[in-house]
Amino acid sequence: MYRTTPKPRNLFQRHNDQLPFTRQTRFSALPNFMPNLRNSDELNFCNTVAYIVNIFGVFPLIGLPSVLVKCGLYTILIMVVICGLQILGAGILGKCWIIAEKIKPELTSHVQRSAYVSLGDITYGYYFGAVIGFFQNLCIFLSCIPGLLVAGICLQIFVQQVSSGTVNISFCFWLLILCLVMYPLICIDSIRKKRLMIDVSLTITIIIMILLFYAVISSNFLTTQTSAVFTTSPSAINILTVYSVLLFQFNLHPTLLTIQSGMRNKAEIGSASFQAFLVSGIITLIFTYLIGYKFGIRLPRNILELLPSSVILQISLLLISVQLCLSNITASSALFHNFEKYFDILKEERCKKYLIRLVLLLILFIISEFVPNFDDFILIVGGTITSPLVFIFPPILLIKLKKMEKRYENSVIHSQYGSIPLDLNFKYSNEPTEEQQTQCSKIKRYFLNGGARIQNSSTLLPFMVIFGVIGFIWSTYLNLFEVRIMLLNTTAFCFRLSWF
Repeated sequence: MYRTTPKPRNLFQRHNDQLPFTRQTRFSALPNFMPNLRNSDELNFCNTVAYIVNIFGVFPLIGLPSVLVKCGLYTILIMVVICGLQILGAGILGKCWIIAEKIKPELTSHVQRSAYVSLGDITYGYYFGAVIGFFQNLCIFLSCIPGLLVAGICLQIFVQQVSSGTVNISFCFWLLILCLVMYPLICIDSIRKKRLMIDVSLTITIIIMILLFYAVISSNFLTTQTSAVFTTSPSAINILTVYSVLLFQFNLHPTLLTIQSGMRNKAEIGSASFQAFLVSGIITLIFTYLIGYKFGIRLPRNILELLPSSVILQISLLLISVQLCLSNITASSALFHNFEKYFDILKEERCKKYLIRLVLLLILFIISEFVPNFDDFILIVGGTITSPLVFIFPPILLIKLKKMEKRYENSVIHSQYGSIPLDLNFKYSNEPTEEQQTQCSKIKRYFLNGGARIQNSSTLLPFMVIFGVIGFIWSTYLNLFEVRIMLLNTTAFCFRLSWF
């Protein structure tokens, strides 16, 4: 009897000594050769789109219609321009991280911890990274406040409708209840449990959209000014308001690199962002014109106050509260990682991690109690804090990283790697190869190639920076007056109100 040796299932299991070299794709002999080492916890393309849509949530259906309807048909053009630049900024930021991983492979060990700040550190130094970290942490933290306020308001309206107005529990009390419920979920670090949380939140989002459309369509109210929604022309203040609100509602960039780090193919982050923006944008536009046709252009910031009391609306109010809390938990993971990196807290030190998250949640609750209304707060966060993260920092980082990439390629060409010959005509490219392109659909390949051409444009990057600087200065100047009004309006603070 002869003993047969079993065949190895994977060649790379027996030749692991070559992995540090082949994974970096430095050698001309194997420029596109990558080992197929897939992790079951990695996000595929569809999961990434669902993750981004979950971050957007249902908040655009609640806060955007009252702003967009005042711009008439110009709303479509304004959304195409602003959201298009946001998608471009997302693609540029994703490309920045791919280049950074190429020239500095040691960054992959810190990808789960403050990736955006790391880009600033390796390009323009520590202080530039600190500025990015300040805007990123402040943006993520303050973006949770309007969602928490709306969730509390929904629960307040729900109790009023169920009790026929006999019971009125202020949203200030509901904020405390929501924070207590959110804390155990915030402490979850398991990737699979977070994936389950995202799936539940996405399912709830779809149900809410269906219920809200049904509630608006079945409403018997019909305004006499139905044509105003199509003939209204926007003013400069309306355009600036739409600019700030869109940046807040589709606030993706602070957490973009956290999503990209968990993707199976990181080069697809731009295409995934485009499809997520397309789905959420089209639904928001249809809902805006529908509710404008029903109720006119003079809408409250919270459109839930317009809809008549019904079982459908009561179910929607409960689901909206749950979805907004889950969306805040998902989006705030990057904030917790940044603070854990700042205090040098290891993954094994769970007590310290839970304490940091408890303190941040407590601060979030206290600030929420002092915010008189969420609509003015959205303008401040969107126009002043989110604008640099979307339009200013990504192009500046890409310009610097391209120069660093050229120096890196020249150093690789003039280096010696043992007996392996180098091809001096080889040029590294982050773009998908022909074999990879044939495996994806024509529409997806079209956007991948188109996005690569736009991102490599030498004139578009300075235009984005100029656009972002103008929007930042203009919105900040007007937001100073909003801050003054908010501080003077102390009668709307929760500590001046009765909780029951």
